[in-house]
This record gives sequence, C-alpha cells and structure tokens, in this order.
Amino acid sequence: MESGSVFKPIIYSLIGLLGIAVVITPYISYDEAYFVDDDYYITMADSIEAGYEPYISDLLTAERNQLAVLKKKEYYNSVKPISDSLQIELNKVYGKKDSLLLKKINKAIRELEETTFSINEKIEKKFSIKKIPKEQLSVKIQSIKDTLMMEDYIVIVANQIRNPNQLSTIPSIKREQIDIRKVNLQDKGGYLLFGLILIGLVGFMVLMDRKLIPLHLPIFRYSIRASLLIITGFIGVRVYFTLANDIKFEEIYESREKVVRNKLMQIKNLQVEYLSVNENYSNSWDSLVDFAKNDSAQIIRYLVDKNDTSAVNNALRNKQPLKDTTYIPIDIKIFGESHGIKIDSISYIPFTSKQFSLKTNKSKNANNRDVFFIEVKAKGKAFVEMLKIYPKNFDEEKFIKFGSLTEPTTEGNW
Repeated sequence: MESGSVFKPIIYSLIGLLGIAVVITPYISYDEAYFVDDDYYITMADSIEAGYEPYISDLLTAERNQLAVLKKKEYYNSVKPISDSLQIELNKVYGKKDSLLLKKINKAIRELEETTFSINEKIEKKFSIKKIPKEQLSVKIQSIKDTLMMEDYIVIVANQIRNPNQLSTIPSIKREQIDIRKVNLQDKGGYLLFGLILIGLVGFMVLMDRKLIPLHLPIFRYSIRASLLIITGFIGVRVYFTLANDIKFEEIYESREKVVRNKLMQIKNLQVEYLSVNENYSNSWDSLVDFAKNDSAQIIRYLVDKNDTSAVNNALRNKQPLKDTTYIPIDIKIFGESHGIKIDSISYIPFTSKQFSLKTNKSKNANNRDVFFIEVKAKGKAFVEMLKIYPKNFDEEKFIKFGSLTEPTTEGNW
C-alpha cells in the first residue's frame, strides 16, 4: 500500500474539519457584555474590567489631592496673619500716598505670593501618585479593590452612561438590574468564505482521487481554472474593500472629529463668557442658549488714560466723562458679527440629533474661594455609528471633550 493512500484521508479529514471549525466559529464564539434590564447594552465586560484599574487610580489620585488641599490649607493658615498685615499696611499707604513704602509693601506681597506658589508646587509633587513607592501603591490599590466591588463599579459606569447629567427625572440603575450576557460581534462573512473554500478544496481533491472529474476534457480543465480565478478575484476584492473601508472610515472620522472639536470650542468660549458674567458655568443647554441669544455684554472704553492721575482729575474738574459704555449681543462678542452659528443647535453633536453631555460642579479651595468645574463631552462613536462602514472593533468608550470635573480647566483632550 502506498504511503500516499494512507495519509491522504487523514490530511483531507484534517482540512475538512478545519473548514467546518472555521464555518461554525462565529456562531459559537461569544463575548460577555453587561446589560441593564432586558434591552440596555452597556459595554463589553473586558472593557469595563480594563477600565476598573484606572478608575481605582483616579480614586487614589482624588484621595491624594485631598491630602494636598489639607496641607495647602495648613500653610495658608500659617501665612494668613502675614498676608493680612501686609494688606492692612497697603491700605494705610494708599491713604498716605507714600510711593517708596508702597513699592516696599508690594514687593513683600509679591515675594509672599511667589513663596506660596513655590510651596504649592512642592506640596503637589509630594502628594502626587507618582511619588508613592510601587509596593505601597499596590497595597493601596488592593485595599480599594477590597472595598469597591466590581459590581458597584459597573453600577457607577452604567449610571454615568445612562444619566451623564444626573437628571432627577431619570431613575438610577440598581445592582440587581445588571447582568452579564453573551453577545456575538464576529464578522461571519469572512469565516464562512474561508471555511467553505477549505471544504470545497477537500471535496475537489476527493473527486479528483476517485477520477470523477475528467481533467483531460478541456471543458472541465478550463472550468476549474475559471472557478479558481473567480474565487481568487472575489477574495481579493473583498480584502481590498475591507481595507478601503477602514481607510475611508478613518478619513471620515478625522474630518468629522474636527467639526466636533470646533463645536466644542464654540461651547467652551460661550461657557467662559457665561462664567465671567454669572460667576458660574451654565448647567443646562437652555440657559446657555438663552444667554447667547438674549444677553448683552458690556463694553467699556476709557476716554482718558485711567492711569494718568492728572488727566483723570482734569476730566473730573471739567465734568467730562471718564469712560463710554456700550452693549453688544453676547453671540456677536464671542463669535463675531457674521458668525453664522446656529445658537439653537449649539448643544447638538454634529451629524447627529444627540446633545453633548454637559456637567458642571463647584467647590471651595483652600482660601475658601469658589472653584468652578465644567466638562462637555461626546462619545466618538456618536457621530460615526450611523455609517455603513462603521467597524465593529471601534473603541466605543472613546470620548472627545473639554474640561474636567476634577480640575478647574477648560482644555480639550485632543
């Protein structure tokens, strides 16, 4: 018996089994995903778990920041008597109009401010999470893990996704509403094609061995060649369009992301103006739109040099005005006279009917002064998920935003 006749059935069987395995793979392979109730899909389990560690690090960072705030407050209390005495002396000197003493006190105030700034930097560095030894950091992370269960973290994430603005009209998600289910995100087409080719190849070789395909006849010989060419062409076209779609999607995403960034910058400029006028950020789109459409900004133009005492006194003696005040609409002040921006739709993510997530917060710093926080964001998928070429492996937890709820900044994350 020839060795080929022994190994051929084994080889054919292995190739055939491989083809069958490839075909059924997308139908039996599943990933776990978190769901709220019956129809609200949160995200893949692995992406939640991957975000668990950074979330714990954020908690730890917040804890360290709080310690730094307490330390700064302790320092402020220690220098407050000096600061107060300098301020009192400054007020006295203003009355006496002693320029030399005024310079001396101002210099002392600047030196105190510089010292305070330097000490603040040292405190921030001291309490930075990077300064914690690795072993100590691991112990702290583990202690937080022990107290913050994964289920609790998932509930936090689910509530942030469902109700980013923390509206009282939207009920909070409870732990018992969340369960893990299996979902299938495989692209079945590629698996089916490759699996069927393998199975077809086995069938062809078996028929060849049994001499059921008369290759000596031209019609069969050319038919097989044509079939192979068609299959090769089909695979090539499929691969080409897959790559072309990926490239096209990236181009569309980048161009749309720029539009979204511009919209975020418009919102940012509007919110900064709102803060300067109202001493707080707007926490609702309605109030921000109303401010942009109906409010006015005061523009003051000094008619004399306000730093020139002689000119000011001369104007007062002659009963001449020192300044001229005019008012212009807020939108014109911020965006220009012919901006063309549709204020009513400024809250909407471009290319969608969804609104940006808007969150604001306020707290006190070590000097008991108000510190304002704002965060406006949108998921990256929001403005591309409607595309036919939207890839299944797109990072759906990616955000584009400006601001932060932990730092008083309005910088964008791009």
